[in-house]
Amino acid sequence: MSRLHLPVGVAYSSDPKAVQSALLEAASKHPNVLQTPLPLVLFKEFGNNTLNFELLVWTAEPNKQFLLKSDLYYIIYEVLQQREIEIPLAQLDLHLRSGKLEFTPEMQCPLNHNVGKILIHKLEKN
Repeated sequence: MSRLHLPVGVAYSSDPKAVQSALLEAASKHPNVLQTPLPLVLFKEFGNNTLNFELLVWTAEPNKQFLLKSDLYYIIYEVLQQREIEIPLAQLDLHLRSGKLEFTPEMQCPLNHNVGKILIHKLEKN
């Protein structure tokens, strides 16, 4: 018998109790997850971009734990989608306090990966 830990991050707009319920539902859908001891959901932390939870489950088949973990993540994704619980992408908000910075066309292109370097260069000039 072995225990698996499955970290899951959801959007800050999510109801923690709804997330707990969704994760327990996902665990109950897999035949290799033991119901004794019961699966457990922990609200781990307020992350930088997500509310972080951990689903803990037990299995009687430790040699299948990698497949079980993969299966559970597929099920978790499906259940979260059904309940409209968002799994967000990491994001960075940049707030400029100086009105002296002029935006150039290359900075406005969303595909330009050098925007950060361009901003730093322009800020150093000011």
